Amino acid sequence: MQEPDFGHVAEFIRNYRNAHGLSLAQLAEKAGVSRSMIFQIEGGKTVPTLGVVSKLAHAMGTPVSSLIDPYQNNHSFYCRKAKGRPQLEIGGGITLIPFAAETSNRKIEIFEFQIKHKGRFELPLYPPGTTEYILVQSGEAIFQGIVDKSIMKPGDGVETRASIKRYLIREGTTAVKGILVRYFGCAN
Repeated sequence: MQEPDFGHVAEFIRNYRNAHGLSLAQLAEKAGVSRSMIFQIEGGKTVPTLGVVSKLAHAMGTPVSSLIDPYQNNHSFYCRKAKGRPQLEIGGGITLIPFAAETSNRKIEIFEFQIKHKGRFELPLYPPGTTEYILVQSGEAIFQGIVDKSIMKPGDGVETRASIKRYLIREGTTAVKGILVRYFGCAN
């Protein structure tokens, strides 16, 4: 399989940095990757792993599919295989493991999430029009939005706007696992 031209990824990252007045080092720190990695991606000198693409997309508040979109519609997307599925740490204690990035008609991110430690963990804010569905599969969590607070047991779910402050709280002794689905561009 021939590698696609990753100019789109490089251009997207460069445009984002310029629009937000960020240096390579500032975006690298925000994404949790090295400055040299971003430099190499922008210069077309390396093919990013899915883990790096996921971290950059998360730091920029955009779906992974926006970085790889040209290859989703008519072509296969190529990236080096990371060892295991890439994991993202958010909110100081929630691990997200990505599954999928896009369907043909709307941008979607699907993650398995794990909360291994007790605490209150803030979920990242996304642009208006972004909706999240959170489903608990094991353990017990508390979902806290601006005005609501719900205990979530296995099989329980919540739909929320991803543009508002919201938290997942783990108080019990058992790790919490579940699925998080994020839809970009939905009316809220």
